[in-house]
Amino acid sequence: MDYYFFNTDVSCLDGKSRVGVLIKKGIAATSGERSYGEQLGMAFQIVDDILDFTATSEELGKPAGSDLLAGTVTLPTLLYMERSPENNPVRRAFDGVRRKANLQRAIDEIRASDLLEESMVTARRFADRALEALAELPPGDPRNHLEALVEYVLTRRS
Repeated sequence: MDYYFFNTDVSCLDGKSRVGVLIKKGIAATSGERSYGEQLGMAFQIVDDILDFTATSEELGKPAGSDLLAGTVTLPTLLYMERSPENNPVRRAFDGVRRKANLQRAIDEIRASDLLEESMVTARRFADRALEALAELPPGDPRNHLEALVEYVLTRRS
């Protein structure tokens, strides 16, 4: 059987990853394979959002909290805004009121809340769906590696 190997850069916010994809020539991805990729991608992004609040600048390769400070609203911030609609420092910052101070306050309050754990629950739901999507693959090394990738996404620190 013929295979194509694609090696490409994937950008997620400020980070880059090398991703290799092996595709059977002439065979389209199945719905399970597409679902795996979509669900894993969502889990990866949410974990990335969480790491922006929990990891060190050295681990991230960028200043911790930089997503929100740059104006990027991620899942933890959306949950925070939903939970605290009144007197919300994110809304005030985006209205131009003491922008940096209000965003730093929001970062501190998100870190002190249970919103990061709630976000991780959401990431785990997506990861579980990615694993379910692998059910159509036969047991063996390829499936095992894809399952291991899901665990890596959930436990990574950078």
